[in-house]
Amino acid sequence: MTVTNETTQIPVRLDFDGLAAGFARAMAHLDQAATKELDKAAIDPRLRELIRIRASQLNGCAYCIDMHTKDARAIGETEQRIYGLAAWAETPYFTARESAALAFTEAVTLLADTHVPDEA
Repeated sequence: MTVTNETTQIPVRLDFDGLAAGFARAMAHLDQAATKELDKAAIDPRLRELIRIRASQLNGCAYCIDMHTKDARAIGETEQRIYGLAAWAETPYFTARESAALAFTEAVTLLADTHVPDEA
């Protein structure tokens, strides 16, 4: 299976839908539940997608980066902020709340390295 965008095809390393359909459905349900909880916590949908993009960058998942950047653009996120995510702490593009969310995302995503420091 290959994910296609306008210019490039991103190969899927492991086709969960085909090889483990139950697992893929469970992951989709988990994503939907997480989205609902973030919405209940009044997390702006654009910030939600920025968080997902940044975690995907840290995890090195091209498929997820592609998916979440498309989702972010569809709800009005700017190209400048999407491109700036890799160096978010060095840019003026993010509010204090967004910067805190991105710092927390990094701490949680890099859990094995940092064990989520209390200050995060």
